[in-house]
Amino acid sequence: MDSQTLVSIFDKYSVPCSFEQANLLLSLMDLTLAANKKTNLTAIKNEDEFIEKMIIDCGIVFKADDVVNKNIIDIGSGAGFPGLVIAILYPNCHVTCLDSTAKKCQQIEYVISKLKLNNVDVINQRAEEYAKIQREVYDFAISRAVSELNILIELCAGFVKKNGYVIAMKSQKSQSELAKAKNGIKILGLQNLKTEKITLPFSNSIRHNIWLFKKTSTPKKYPREYSKITSKPL
Repeated sequence: MDSQTLVSIFDKYSVPCSFEQANLLLSLMDLTLAANKKTNLTAIKNEDEFIEKMIIDCGIVFKADDVVNKNIIDIGSGAGFPGLVIAILYPNCHVTCLDSTAKKCQQIEYVISKLKLNNVDVINQRAEEYAKIQREVYDFAISRAVSELNILIELCAGFVKKNGYVIAMKSQKSQSELAKAKNGIKILGLQNLKTEKITLPFSNSIRHNIWLFKKTSTPKKYPREYSKITSKPL
């Protein structure tokens, strides 16, 4: 795919993307797929599938005005998705990519260096541990394909300021996951705001992005140890 085509696709989703940004996104793909031959970063190896599921899907969560001068944490960032895509498309925001796997954090740092991105930090730590240090300092906590919502919200909520947002990028099972997470959403100071249904351009597959609003502060005892979060979700 060329830069012009990628710019046109983003335009259909009302996401501004310059030719320079499109070139960076395609370079991000090339760097990730090249590294993936040596280190298992993603199961996706086909370029068209990568562009759809890793670039476009990650890039259409926000509109331009959503994240101007905002702090965003990408929890369980993996090889940097959605965090690096967001950082490229929205250079006026600041993104923290958080992951517990050192080799994935090293790959993100390599990409940041190669693409000369100056609005991204990388943290190699577990979410439930880092949340004790960075308490309610982010405007957005976003996560893609990490865990079920009733587990994910406890990992995310403590990072977010009052009046901020937790965004869970999900498949079509989002409504059943929301139902299971209803009690935890309330306990953690969150409120179900909206679920955005998105159709991806090549496969026509459906994605659901769940937006939760941070209504009140999260009780300090959350998040718990990960074993407790998973064995007894709120």
